[in-house]
Amino acid sequence: MPPAPRARWRLPRLTPSVFRDLAVWMVGLGLLTGAVFPLFMLALGVSVGQALTVRFFAATLTAGLVVGGVNYLLARGVVGIRVQLLAQRTGFVSEMVSYATDTGDWSHCDPERCSIPVDSDDELGECARAFNSLIGALERSHGIEAAIRDLFEVLSSHLEIDALSQAVLGRLLQHCSAQTGAVLVDIDRELHVTAAHALPDTDWLTSAPEVLAVLRTRVPERLPCPGAGGVALMITPIEFEQHVLGCLALPVAEDGDAKRLIALFSHAFGVALNNTLTHARSERLASLDALTGAASRHAGLRVLEREIDAAHHSQRNLSVLMIDLDHFKRINDRHGHLAGDRVLAAAARAIQTALRAGDTLMRYGGEEFLAVLPGADAAYSDNVAQRALQAVRDASQADITTTASIGSATLAAGEHTDDLLERADQALYAAKAAGRDRVIAAKPPQLTPT
Repeated sequence: MPPAPRARWRLPRLTPSVFRDLAVWMVGLGLLTGAVFPLFMLALGVSVGQALTVRFFAATLTAGLVVGGVNYLLARGVVGIRVQLLAQRTGFVSEMVSYATDTGDWSHCDPERCSIPVDSDDELGECARAFNSLIGALERSHGIEAAIRDLFEVLSSHLEIDALSQAVLGRLLQHCSAQTGAVLVDIDRELHVTAAHALPDTDWLTSAPEVLAVLRTRVPERLPCPGAGGVALMITPIEFEQHVLGCLALPVAEDGDAKRLIALFSHAFGVALNNTLTHARSERLASLDALTGAASRHAGLRVLEREIDAAHHSQRNLSVLMIDLDHFKRINDRHGHLAGDRVLAAAARAIQTALRAGDTLMRYGGEEFLAVLPGADAAYSDNVAQRALQAVRDASQADITTTASIGSATLAAGEHTDDLLERADQALYAAKAAGRDRVIAAKPPQLTPT
């Protein structure tokens, strides 16, 4: 911030008006000059009889008075007009700011309309330049305010991390006139690029020493962007209550409105991002069964419905496995519920090892699990079911033998969720009736004659 200007020496005020003071001083100076002039004439050799006469004194005083008055009028014409213009423009700007504040319409208050011509290199010119600079600063301030307001609206419209990051990055690129950038978020102690635009490669951002230094020190830093033609990114931390949640990477200058905008906005973004991360963690916890780590029934059935819709739309396979631990009530009765909980958790972990990365295991109820296998036909689902059976057997403890019964069903054309689950459930009961510890595939649905 520049230092405040020091007060300069000035003549004492005589009236409430500056121009009245100017008239008094100029007329007074004229009269003083007229009074002294006869004595000056004596010094030039004019005789006393000619210089020190009432008529000559009257003439010099009158001339001094006229010169002082003319000087005042000239000053009023040269200086007063410019000061009056400054006053008029200041009043106009004040009215426009009030109008814009009330209506939100800032189109009438711009530098072209409100600025003052700079036609001198003196104090009046400095005053005009300062006024024009003030108008420019007002416009920039309004621009930053409008950008912050626009960005705040974005923050309140998204609860998903990726959607929020994409929306924020898009608006920042627009307001900062940038062509490239990225948003990085710390999710479970691992840095992820949640949004990026026009970057040839983003993997380096998550491990760049400069980025990690910003996360540690909370001090913005610039670093060159590989493969971007010499573009340098300003890495700005995103903070919430002294915790760094991630960072913004944008090619902005060391000074200027863009850097100030990002500095102001990053704190608000930190609040919104913290809320989004908290929401995501809550959603994740709510979607998991606390005991087994498998998906909850509600979350798992939502996955199943989405996969069934996708399978019908793309005409691809989908299979499900209904898995039930054999004689689980006997385990609880003999060894206690804590032992039963351990068996359930171990069985869930074992079944997971038989599934692919894109498969979903949910706790369907009690000791029953449901596995959703996108893209799996009947033969492949049987192979997965056999692996799951063996995994459950291998998870047996020293004093507790565990096995499972599995009913598998493959989605038929036009089949709905309830019908698919009903066929898998019937196959599961058939496996139990056949002696348990086995897999039975459901029969295809009966086609109703039309």
